[in-house]
Amino acid sequence: TLFRSKEQRFLVLAAISIFLPYFITGIVAVVFTGYFLLQKEYRDRLLVTKGFRPLLCVFAIALVIPATRGYWVGIGAGVMLCVIFLFFLFARMIITRRVLMHILDTACLLSLVSLVVAVLQYAMHQLQHDPNRSVSVFMNANYYGDMIVMIILCCVYQLINGSKRSGFYMTVIACNLLGQVLSDSMSALVALMGGIIIMLLLRGKRTAFCLMCGFMVLCLFAMISLPSVFPRSAFLEHTIGARAEIWFTAIRAIQDSPFWGHGVTGYFSIYNQYGAFMTYHAHSLYLNPLLDLGFIGTGFLLAFFYRMFQPALPAVRAGKDRELCSLLFAQLTAVLIHGVTDITCLWIQTGMFLSLLF
Repeated sequence: TLFRSKEQRFLVLAAISIFLPYFITGIVAVVFTGYFLLQKEYRDRLLVTKGFRPLLCVFAIALVIPATRGYWVGIGAGVMLCVIFLFFLFARMIITRRVLMHILDTACLLSLVSLVVAVLQYAMHQLQHDPNRSVSVFMNANYYGDMIVMIILCCVYQLINGSKRSGFYMTVIACNLLGQVLSDSMSALVALMGGIIIMLLLRGKRTAFCLMCGFMVLCLFAMISLPSVFPRSAFLEHTIGARAEIWFTAIRAIQDSPFWGHGVTGYFSIYNQYGAFMTYHAHSLYLNPLLDLGFIGTGFLLAFFYRMFQPALPAVRAGKDRELCSLLFAQLTAVLIHGVTDITCLWIQTGMFLSLLF
């Protein structure tokens, strides 16, 4: 049978909730982690998980620092950060390859429902002359764009593996590319192409790799010469300027509290005192951990990731399970590329889906 335990069924339900409004996803995530914390078997396994001790230090910093400053938004965001990481750890305990593939297929199907929501939003925006982009059920257009990137990479993975349902995956890709147009997330598009290139390279698909590189050049040419294809490209200079202001503000805030940071979503607590652009985070995967957790918390976070993934490195070097490794490295590449200008993985829906993949 596909499911060996009720916990695996619960995991699939949690994955389905990712494609529901974000507050439902958050409730399901809290219930999921709470259920496992109450089970002695899983609680004992959690305590001996490699990397859990440095992660506990991250949790302490994420909760204590905003509490000492009376920053309630940071406390709430810190709790959700803890929930996402606990979800990740518990999911790793019970997920199998078959369950993962089932979850990915379910996610591909549900992404079509997300597209319907995005199309309806686009139609309403057109009727109301509203310039806002489609967000589907993800609150922010860039979060929607990030989900699309992860879904399309999963589809490309299945196609490269020679899936018998290639028509289904190609349909999902085409529909999600439409969703990408509606979300109009340029950084997500760049991340997607980077992820596909890495996957093709790791799988030895040289012809497809060269074609993808050529497609990237065409997209760049279209962005420059045909701004109607990518409407937001006309505002690229303004967008970069706004990002630069956020980054320099984040750097100043890091300098003011280098060791412990300002708490999760720390940028939102400090932007006003620097007279900077208002947003919730530093729009940089590379600055945001230092801003939120400081150098000490970021060090503990890196130690956690190293301890978690270090056992898998020998298998990667030996070329074992090359197919699945190509998917994981493609997803990681997309996160790192998107992280240059945004931090879309710092959200309950995108964070949970990424947790399932890793």
